[in-house]
Amino acid sequence: MVRRGRCRLSTIGPVTARLRVGSPGELLLREEETDRVGLLIDGMLGTVVSLPDGQMATIQYLTPVAFFGLPTIFFPVSLSVHVVRKATVIELDANEMRRCAREFREFGWFLSRQLAGAVCQVPAIVAEFGFKTVTQRVASHIISLAQPESPTGNRTAYVTQVALAEHVGSVREVIARSLRSLSDDGMVSNGRGSVRIIDEVRLRVFAGKADAESLDHSPGARRDICIRQAVNFAVTAGNIGGDG
Repeated sequence: MVRRGRCRLSTIGPVTARLRVGSPGELLLREEETDRVGLLIDGMLGTVVSLPDGQMATIQYLTPVAFFGLPTIFFPVSLSVHVVRKATVIELDANEMRRCAREFREFGWFLSRQLAGAVCQVPAIVAEFGFKTVTQRVASHIISLAQPESPTGNRTAYVTQVALAEHVGSVREVIARSLRSLSDDGMVSNGRGSVRIIDEVRLRVFAGKADAESLDHSPGARRDICIRQAVNFAVTAGNIGGDG
């Protein structure tokens, strides 16, 4: 299926955006890569940074609807983007993004707000690594990775200790101790390849996320509206093509 964008010039090529489905672990953006921008419309992505000790750590989880790689339109960045859960993304043409930002004030303002929002997250990222214990960081990642269960209403993060260690930027033995501590305190229940949240309110307070995110995890109509608005903005330049 091909969809028309809102602002199209005769110089635009046949495909200026591509629909892509990424599998867990797949790399969408490499460090220092340029002109790799896209829009997440389903699934989950992780923004990953290299730490001074050589470890990698996920500093942000992206859920629909969210841009990834926006700064690469202007300059390379020392970040990579990986697929955490099977994700559907729209890969966008960086040249068309730059052109539309220059020619359409509303779109340029929209991109500016997106970039400013990313900058506003920097203090929280600094606090995460500079002032929180490993166990607090583990709790934070569990909250971000957890998915709703039915019919209990509890949420479960389907992640192994090895994968969680990679996300946190630590090692499995340390993660195991942190999970045991959270379990002993009655906040989570540890299973094989999963962590079930027992008391999310306490877990959020412990992780320092009590005021940062809502406990309402239902996507509802707001998510659908955001998808339509973001796609309209992101694909102003032309057509969407598929993987094949």
